[in-house]
Order: sequence, then structure tokens, then C-alpha cells
Amino acid sequence: DSPIPLMEVKGLDLGATVVEGNKMRVLTEDPSSTLEAVIKLARRHGLRIELVNTLRPSLEDAFVKLTGVSPELMRVEKERGR
Repeated sequence: DSPIPLMEVKGLDLGATVVEGNKMRVLTEDPSSTLEAVIKLARRHGLRIELVNTLRPSLEDAFVKLTGVSPELMRVEKERGR
């Protein structure tokens, strides 16, 4: 179970969000605003944030976004090329 109600997390409209136990993963294009919202949410529930990681999109992620090619199709094409 999550210490933060899932409905409250979804209500923040942070982007693609996955809550697993005491961990939250968020895919966002605005990390600063998202982090601010997550900090406020944690404070409301008396929780402490132990670690924050940010990851930049890979070249493959950028290609998928620009071309609209599905990641699944890219994986299939990569496997065929091997």
C-alpha cells in the first residue's frame, strides 16, 4: 500500500505517474513544477523525500517523440537488424 492515496496523486495531474509502495515515478516535461507539487504532497502527508533522480530522454526517446514511431515497433526493428 502507498502512504499517499493514489487518487490524490492522480488529481495532481503530474504526468504519467506510477506509485509502488513508498516510491513514485513521474514522467514529466516540467521537472521543476512537478517536484514542487510532489514536495507539497509529501508535506501534507508528513512524509520525507529521501531521493530525487532526474533522467534526460535518450536519443532513442527523442526520435520516438519526433517521428511518432512506437517504442514497440522500434524494438522489433532493432531485433530484425541483429
